[in-house]
Amino acid sequence: MRFLILLLIQVVALISLFTNLPALAVTINPCSPGMILISGGTFKMGADDSGFEEERTGENVTVSSFCIDKYEVTNAQFAEFVKATNYVTVAERPLSKEHENQNLLIPEQPISAFA
Repeated sequence: MRFLILLLIQVVALISLFTNLPALAVTINPCSPGMILISGGTFKMGADDSGFEEERTGENVTVSSFCIDKYEVTNAQFAEFVKATNYVTVAERPLSKEHENQNLLIPEQPISAFA
């Protein structure tokens, strides 16, 4: 009987030892070599009172996690990539249907995007 009580005390001690261990965090990097993971999250987008009125919305925006190169890519490196892969840049693609009849390539037109 004494043996069973000692065994029970040891079992309880072992259980309490392992249940108090912190959870092990495993990080999986889905990015290709040479890239880093930028964790997504929510932030309040907009300017303070010194910004333009339409920039003062202060909306909560959620961005998904994404991968980005560790180092900058130069224009020469990008040109080499385009040549090697026959990649068609955004500037070389045809205009979308909604912009088909607009002449957005002349300076008088408003800026619609930054690249």
